[in-house]
Amino acid sequence: MLRKALLCGLAALAMGAVSARADTVEDFYKGRSLNLYIASGPGGGYDAYGRLLAQHLVNHLPGHPQQVPQNMPGAGGRTLTNFLYNKAPQDGTAIGILQSPIIMDPLVYGKEAQGVLYDPLKFNWIGSLDQFTPMAVVWHTTGIKSIDDAKGKEIKFGSSGGDVSERIYANILNTMMGTKFVPVAGYSGSAEIALAMERGEVPAFVGWYWAGMKRTKPEWLEKNLVNVLVQFGITPNPDMKNVPFILDLLKNPDDQKVVRIVLSQLAMARPFAAPPNVPKERVAALRAAFDATPTDPAFLADAKQQQLDITPYSGVQIDALLKDMYSTSPELVARVKATWEGK
Repeated sequence: MLRKALLCGLAALAMGAVSARADTVEDFYKGRSLNLYIASGPGGGYDAYGRLLAQHLVNHLPGHPQQVPQNMPGAGGRTLTNFLYNKAPQDGTAIGILQSPIIMDPLVYGKEAQGVLYDPLKFNWIGSLDQFTPMAVVWHTTGIKSIDDAKGKEIKFGSSGGDVSERIYANILNTMMGTKFVPVAGYSGSAEIALAMERGEVPAFVGWYWAGMKRTKPEWLEKNLVNVLVQFGITPNPDMKNVPFILDLLKNPDDQKVVRIVLSQLAMARPFAAPPNVPKERVAALRAAFDATPTDPAFLADAKQQQLDITPYSGVQIDALLKDMYSTSPELVARVKATWEGK
């Protein structure tokens, strides 16, 4: 009887502790604001996904804080990444949607590289809302209809700067396919680059994602205003049956291995993260809220209205992906780096 009473008492204490922890998370967020930072300017894909999640995530977070989305573009996404890692509050009130290629920085450049002030393995990854298919498109007036047509010709394309997003895909084509895509930096995001193409400032966009173009510029496809030269990814997008797939174009098995590593970040195309050192119970609450959000009918209705594809990838999956990526052999990393830098 004494043992039974003791066990019951311990169970009650454990339940009380769990309840206290849950109450602690709820009490923390109640009356506070959750700041969600966006690594691009207004109007682009990161902005759309960031604001959509901000609106609905708080409904599934204990305490239901107010949501405050804020744009922080710059340096191809590194401005926000450095801020979130080093300067943002590490208490669970700040999260960000990062540009997924930045997870490759320390692998390619080393942890001491200039401008790389973060370690992707130490972020508290919340999850990703989509797995997208980047592509290379050129304006119809160029007369370029295929990668073969593009070979040997200097083609300028809009870029947000740095060595992320658009430039990575251009480097793959330039180093392995013999093209000469040249970045024109200074644009805040995809919306501004698309406008630049329409104005005739640049004839190409390398690295824009298929769903984003269909959502924001359907007339480009309807009126044949652009030619889609190639799609990037680990597997072909079934919605792009007539567009060549990068791994099919590469005949060298070593090239294919390198590109698979470079493109592995596409599985977490719209990733959300919290800074390091956020209390574990708040990270768990953020992850649980994220996992619940894509099942919310109101969220799905808003996503459908905005024509945003939703393919969730959990924080646990991101952790596993990064662990595998950062176990790549030094020899293969050297080739990945050369491709990343366009050498």
